[in-house]
Amino acid sequence: PFFHYAKRIDDRWIFGLSATVPFGSKTNYNSDSITRFTDTRSEMKTIDVGPSLAYKFDNGLSLGAGLDALYVETNLDFRIAPFGGSNINTDGLVENTTSNWGMGYHVGGLYEVDSCTRFGAQYHSKFDVKTKGQSLTQLAVGSPITSQGLRTDFHLPDFAVLSVYHAFNERWAGMAD
Repeated sequence: PFFHYAKRIDDRWIFGLSATVPFGSKTNYNSDSITRFTDTRSEMKTIDVGPSLAYKFDNGLSLGAGLDALYVETNLDFRIAPFGGSNINTDGLVENTTSNWGMGYHVGGLYEVDSCTRFGAQYHSKFDVKTKGQSLTQLAVGSPITSQGLRTDFHLPDFAVLSVYHAFNERWAGMAD
């Protein structure tokens, strides 16, 4: 999902605000699966909130820049058999959960050839997010659950996008990025 808002400040300046989901993944395996000792659930959710300012020049060129505040939440759960053997009914479990915010930036440009054709380019910086959370461990079914602090560093890549828009007539337009 995404949300974009733009508000003209005057003839040249525009304020923008966006909320996007640039990265994410999710896998689930049954607790009796052969993969249970490496993964029963792994999930990463992100949301990027980015305020921006843009300036429009007389020649059809617009340039903009802004900040990115990226929230990252992760989960990694798996089963353990600390006493040897493998019994689905007595396996222990580990549940890891972390989250935190990271900061980045974005820059972009738009060139309007005419009222029907536009070309754009944008760049989003990489994110280095240091998440903190909790690891819960239960060695076997019915045993006490222990908790300890957890830290994970995520390095999410930078990316660039080139785009084009062309209106073929009043009803049809094509866009690509």
